[in-house]
Amino acid sequence: MALVAPSFGFVAALDTVSGAERWRLRVPADGSPGNPTVRGGVVYLPVSFPSEGDTRAPLLYAVDAETGQTRWRSTLAPGTDLQWAAPTVTDQLVIVADTPSYQGSAPTARLHALKRYTGEVAWRFDFDNPRQGFGYEQPMVHLRTVFTVSGNTLYAVDLDTGELRWRREAEQPPQLLGAVEALSVSSSTGSRKPSTSSTASPRIWASDDEEGAERRLTEL
Repeated sequence: MALVAPSFGFVAALDTVSGAERWRLRVPADGSPGNPTVRGGVVYLPVSFPSEGDTRAPLLYAVDAETGQTRWRSTLAPGTDLQWAAPTVTDQLVIVADTPSYQGSAPTARLHALKRYTGEVAWRFDFDNPRQGFGYEQPMVHLRTVFTVSGNTLYAVDLDTGELRWRREAEQPPQLLGAVEALSVSSSTGSRKPSTSSTASPRIWASDDEEGAERRLTEL
């Protein structure tokens, strides 16, 4: 099965051998489908309303991968759009991050954790970041902790409660590289685009998963 979508309106599942359409999910006509995650026979699909001035709350769908039937649909925070990254799906939760649609449209960006089988809200975490900012950083789960980025800050959030474990500021937006043992590994490159500054050196650093304390730092 291959999932395809135009900029607005629907998502279609195509047979990978014949190219025939197997099913089509219609979303609001001006809703823009984001990057989906497929796990356990279910497609988890984010939909935002990115038209200028539109403050409708984004949606998250859980769709049966075989039939295209909607298992549940959840409405998130008004005045926001979902990040470009696909949802992170664990055994029990679906985790997505948002950002204000424009300056002042929402009080802060948030991290949302929904119950995987019902779409009910398990918890929400406020980043205390009112600025709009999009990125492809998918929330990463390691040792019962969600690692995620908003603005120039790396956050470690308890997977079960949504409470902040620690946060770490960087000079530029960090990028999650992975995790090993009790360390989360990130980089700060100065920008998600190549830097034109001769003084901006990429940095690789590791943070203790329990406290966020820096364990290693490498200048490249």
